Amino acid sequence: MLSSKFKETLWTLIDSSIGSIRTLEKSGALPTIKKRMLSIRTEGSYSWNENEFTNIPMILNHLSVVAEKTTEFAEFILASKADPMIGKHLEKTVGTTETLIYLRAVNFFNFILKLVFETNSEISSFNKQIFDKACAELESILSNDYFHLKYIAILENLDCEIKDGEVGGGIFIKGLSWEEVAELWNDNSLIQSHYPFSNFFYVRPTRIKSVLYISIDEPKIIVDRRNTPIIDPEEVAINRIKPLFERAEMALKLVKIGSVRLGPIIHQQPSLFPGEKLTHSGPAPPANPLFEYKLLSSDLDDLRTLFLALEKVDPSNKAFRIGLDRYNIAVERSTLEDALLDSMICCEAFLLNDIKERGELGFRFALRAANLLGKSSEEKRKIFLFAKNAYKIRSRIAHGNTLTPKQKDSLPDAVDLGRKIAREMVLLNAPRENPNWEEMLFS
Repeated sequence: MLSSKFKETLWTLIDSSIGSIRTLEKSGALPTIKKRMLSIRTEGSYSWNENEFTNIPMILNHLSVVAEKTTEFAEFILASKADPMIGKHLEKTVGTTETLIYLRAVNFFNFILKLVFETNSEISSFNKQIFDKACAELESILSNDYFHLKYIAILENLDCEIKDGEVGGGIFIKGLSWEEVAELWNDNSLIQSHYPFSNFFYVRPTRIKSVLYISIDEPKIIVDRRNTPIIDPEEVAINRIKPLFERAEMALKLVKIGSVRLGPIIHQQPSLFPGEKLTHSGPAPPANPLFEYKLLSSDLDDLRTLFLALEKVDPSNKAFRIGLDRYNIAVERSTLEDALLDSMICCEAFLLNDIKERGELGFRFALRAANLLGKSSEEKRKIFLFAKNAYKIRSRIAHGNTLTPKQKDSLPDAVDLGRKIAREMVLLNAPRENPNWEEMLFS
């Protein structure tokens, strides 16, 4: 519990600061900032308006500078040092392996003031009850031996009817309504910079359709400032969290064909720490996704199975790694021809990686695809003919030859052949070694 002396001296400071804000408010001198607010009705119908908001960071900075020069603040520092809970954290580096902050008395002052601003649209309504509520939240954060961290990964181009479905490994997937997309964009300046509101940019706000998220409770660290380890929170997020999101993305691409893409990762942290962090993704995707993707509730079990199977993939298996990487690239291409080339490289990595001689590759390719995917003799025959034709199309594209109308029409299914083969290989042995192709042929 926070001591009465700490709360008493803090109340004096906050009450004085609120009085200064009220004076500025009455005179109309509060600093403001213009923000664009996005409104989305449908994917093709969205607009924005520019509103003025109180510039809270500027006000907090000003009030902190003023407060630290007062005798009341000197008393507040003494009360902070004497408080059992605050004193334990004061002038120490506090946080987790992913988020650290050096806490001074002014941080607690700013924390309470910020909560007041966030929970009350009118400063004039500030009272002791609001102050006590803010102090209770501070108590809750500091008394816990763990800090609650949350990572949210944007999924672009994925229509998802699932709400809070567990994928595996603590990761959940959630489809967003247009109102939720607009809210996410409006509340996060980092997201706004990555998805600028403009029809001239490829990465528009409406590319955001779903999210992956994971919550983690991390043990609290308290160390002397001079002993603080050098930690880059973004680097930790990339090394630890991003691979889990990437595995979920790959599992999504194996469930069904679609141009789903992993976007930036938002790192949310306790409100005592400054702001959210953003881990940027790769280069901007093509303007128009080749394949639409809708994830149904009935797909969730399949998604979980593939997510768990991908965990068993041996990272040292070069052929397997190339196959997955190439299919991952294929569905993000801007043309079907390019997608087909990558998909066929994916298939070759899985089906032909043990072939040393170069003769009859198309025949072997089709035969192995048929035996891997077909369940009956008739099904194997159809797959054999289709795979053989797909390999011919790949050769025509690679050599700059024109495709016939019929070959062009078969391109989407030919691209999907890469997904089916990659998926089956993941589920077959996830993988430790190549299948016994001869045994499959005669089984």
